Amino acid sequence: MPVSTAEFGPKEGRAAPARGDAARRRRRVLIVEDEAVIALDLCDLLESWGHEVAGVVCTLGDALAAAGEGMPGVAIVDVALGIGEDGVRVAAELKRRFDCDIVFVTAWSDAGTRARMERVGPTALLLKPYARDALRAALS
Repeated sequence: MPVSTAEFGPKEGRAAPARGDAARRRRRVLIVEDEAVIALDLCDLLESWGHEVAGVVCTLGDALAAAGEGMPGVAIVDVALGIGEDGVRVAAELKRRFDCDIVFVTAWSDAGTRARMERVGPTALLLKPYARDALRAALS
């Protein structure tokens, strides 16, 4: 069952930007994704929307290093990363250390995984394959 970005709406105290102005503001985005094709597609898509990609990584160590250098405002994080990495753990550390927004993208929708993601406090949770409009809304 797809999860709406409205379910994880704007943080308290942060008004949702109006369409056409700040809704399309430029953001620094860190991509945490182990599938190269998906990561490259995300890079192209984000840049076409005017965002800046702060890095593309697939491990906790690389994510922390890239965030320290690039100071992203948001991280798009895949939950099931290769080589035994846990995207939920990566997202929790990024949020804790760098206070960036988290957008989860995942094919995993079981109750346990969903509960773990919700504890991180994401801006959005998108199930693969997600609609590009849903991702765009999650970044605004």
